[in-house]
Amino acid sequence: MDKSPEPDEVLRSSKGRNNFQSLARLLISGGTALLREVFDIKCPPSNLPTTLQNPATKKLLKAAPLSKSQRDCLYPSPGMYGKSTDFEMTLLFRLLRTICGFAPPATGWDCLPSSTDHSFGADLARIKYYRNSIYGHVNENMEIADDEFSSLWREISEALVRIAGQISPAKAREWKNNAIDTFLKDPLTEEDKRHEQELQWWYQNDREVKKDLEKAESSMKHLEKGAQYLRQVVREEAKDIKDEPGAKEESIAEEVQRLTHDIKDKLGGKEESTAQEVQRLRQEFRDEDQDIKDRLNAAGQTNSSAGGQLVDFFLIRMQIDCGSIPDPHPQMVVTEVKCKAVDPVSSASLPLAGRREEEKAGVGSDDVVPNAQSVMNFIARKYFQTIDTAKPEELNGFLQYLSDVRKVLVLDAQPGSLILTTLCSSLEILDALWYDYCAGHLNNMVQKHLLTKDVLKKFDSTEMKLTITIEREEYIKARKVFLQGSGE
Repeated sequence: MDKSPEPDEVLRSSKGRNNFQSLARLLISGGTALLREVFDIKCPPSNLPTTLQNPATKKLLKAAPLSKSQRDCLYPSPGMYGKSTDFEMTLLFRLLRTICGFAPPATGWDCLPSSTDHSFGADLARIKYYRNSIYGHVNENMEIADDEFSSLWREISEALVRIAGQISPAKAREWKNNAIDTFLKDPLTEEDKRHEQELQWWYQNDREVKKDLEKAESSMKHLEKGAQYLRQVVREEAKDIKDEPGAKEESIAEEVQRLTHDIKDKLGGKEESTAQEVQRLRQEFRDEDQDIKDRLNAAGQTNSSAGGQLVDFFLIRMQIDCGSIPDPHPQMVVTEVKCKAVDPVSSASLPLAGRREEEKAGVGSDDVVPNAQSVMNFIARKYFQTIDTAKPEELNGFLQYLSDVRKVLVLDAQPGSLILTTLCSSLEILDALWYDYCAGHLNNMVQKHLLTKDVLKKFDSTEMKLTITIEREEYIKARKVFLQGSGE
């Protein structure tokens, strides 16, 4: 005969279950209501359809890690848009972070912020952290002991009161003096079982995310072991391809120089011919670079072996361009355009193809009129060609960001419109890079870390703008390869 549980054990179990349900109610009912009010202030319901159909918003949301059900909630059918009253807590979290522009705390979205950080972003991160603490009990017995309950209730309540303060001081007082006590003292109802189910749904969803992260970490370990091998492959491929076209480039460069020598006397057709030669030469080297990239991608897609370890990767090109530059010497008369060939100089980590620089000389002056080509060549030499990526102290802020934050390996840099060949070792890394690009963060990092005082001083300029481009077709192709590789 089974032994009946002791009365105090039954009471303890019932109390622990009540604690769990009370916290779930505070977090889901209370937290969702407050986050929805904050969202409605940032995106008023009357303007929400306009916001959701804005191309910039669509671009941000397309790059965000939303589930199909969440996307359907935002865009239920063509020409129809969701209402915030239908948004559950996780979707509100994502929208506040993605389209409302709230910055993360110093510790990021996934860690418990400093106790002194009371910013809205920090309290959002706290709610997420304590939500995780609560549904950590989901796969156990859905019970929380009294001492743990008291600590969690206090921390969550304080964060919710501060979030209420984002709405109005009156709302904060209402929550502090009334709402929190109501959630604590009101009897639990059948409706509170729905909160348990929602926590279970979150738990299952996050378990899937955790599996994806574990796969990403495994890929990163393979990448670390194979990175040196890949660099060597790139150097050898680049050398094999450039050996033959090198002589061809030199002869073309000589021809271009000969043609430019006659520009003063024959400005019409010859000038056009020179421009065509220059463009053709640039295209040749871009084609060669793409050929290297295609060969390596083929290797990555077939799980090439690196020292006995399998390495899965995809190469993505990022193109950095310089916009129009104000002329620092507007009165200077340009009488001649010179093109000179520059021999390729090998780099420890970022090989550069042979390149050509253009200079414009003014009468009676050795000053150089800056143009986008010369600016990008200078940036390529200064920040990519002459550094060793194996030495962290030599990396500029942009390379550090790609390497340390996004886990992206930069294998190659081509001057002109500066083209970086980068290696993404997992779908998660690829998606995070694409999200940063769509959100404009990559542009900000390029502007901050590559357009330095040294660059502006070199070209006697106070205004320049760099932009970065990742082709959507490349992203989609890479994503498809990763998904096929995972069997999805």
